[in-house]
Amino acid sequence: MLLISLSDILTTIEQQLNLKSLLFNYQTNGNDNLDFYFYNLWKKDTEDLKSTKKSLVDQAHLFLPLNDQIKSFINDFKTSYKSNQIITWLDKQRHPFPYYLLISNAMRIHDQEILLLTRFFFNELTKQIKPIPLESNDNQVYLGTKLPIDLIDRLEKYDSTGIIAFQCFLPVTRSRACAVFEATQASRGLQTANVLFKIDINNLLGITLGDTLLIDIALPFRICSVSRGANTNDGHQLLTIIKLTALNQNARDQLFEQFIGRQEKLGRTIVDVLKRIRLNISDDEALADEYIARSEWSEARNIFARIINPNVRVLNKYGCLLREHFDNILDALNCHQQALSKATNRDKAETLLYLGLVYDNMKEYNDAFQVYSQALQWFENEKKRDPVMIARCLIGLGNVQWSRRELIQYIIEK
Repeated sequence: MLLISLSDILTTIEQQLNLKSLLFNYQTNGNDNLDFYFYNLWKKDTEDLKSTKKSLVDQAHLFLPLNDQIKSFINDFKTSYKSNQIITWLDKQRHPFPYYLLISNAMRIHDQEILLLTRFFFNELTKQIKPIPLESNDNQVYLGTKLPIDLIDRLEKYDSTGIIAFQCFLPVTRSRACAVFEATQASRGLQTANVLFKIDINNLLGITLGDTLLIDIALPFRICSVSRGANTNDGHQLLTIIKLTALNQNARDQLFEQFIGRQEKLGRTIVDVLKRIRLNISDDEALADEYIARSEWSEARNIFARIINPNVRVLNKYGCLLREHFDNILDALNCHQQALSKATNRDKAETLLYLGLVYDNMKEYNDAFQVYSQALQWFENEKKRDPVMIARCLIGLGNVQWSRRELIQYIIEK
């Protein structure tokens, strides 16, 4: 009974992660949502890429904790996987690796490193994607779940005009009763509502896996309607019903081509867009970078200053700009200290280097020596050493030592 309950909990968590991968084609500010188009961009950019089962097996340990159980899953894949049986490898009970342990999350978060490693798997899977067949008189499939109220508000706002896509193979059912049951399960989540997705079967692409249908990843849907507060059959539970219909092939092609056209007008290639997605570069950060490239320092500073909740990379760029072009050492120090509080791993080591430059400018040589030393220790302990970063640390330490000698000499002469 405990195992069944645990399995149910894990299934619920997985469903929540899938639903969190829901993306609109536009951001709230009206700009294109690059992440929405990621999967199509990635497929186009990597269509000639060669990857193999062997390379995935050899490198799986870089992405997964290798306990005995996971080792057995990987070995099962190594010895048993056959491309003509790929659908069976979407069954998480029989074969958790590689799809459920690795690929599903990589699709949701757009981890390009893992996706490139598993390109052969996608190639075989794509061959199995087919139109979902109509059965009996039912022309709909269903998904029952909980959704945050604010997300429902946004879906309702874009009712009949919005286009969304899920960054996963979305599991749905032909049984309305089963979906309603899932939607109305007790939940401790606050500010959520019971939701039933009713999805028109026309233009729907996917894979049939037993009683479950897996809708193709990133298939775009138009929001037909959002109806709040519908009664279930028992008269007690309330449902929000969201009706979706998939775009047909012509509409999908047009949507993608128009997006590519808009990016080309901005001077961006597919590779540029994928890089922005990988590095999580916002429109404001990209604009600030363009100003910096043109030496328009004040414009870049104004853009950086308006970014809400800047990430580590933005804070460090802003700090360098203030130090190098405005001689604003105190605000630069504040930027890098904020970045350090958010940074982890390599980002933290790089931030320590920027702090070293600021402390050196402030003649705080002891602090500069300390942060350069910490950065050097991190880079020297990397599995694959980066000689450029190590050299930057050593140059920083050398400059600090030289400045210390000059200071001592100055004091002696006085």
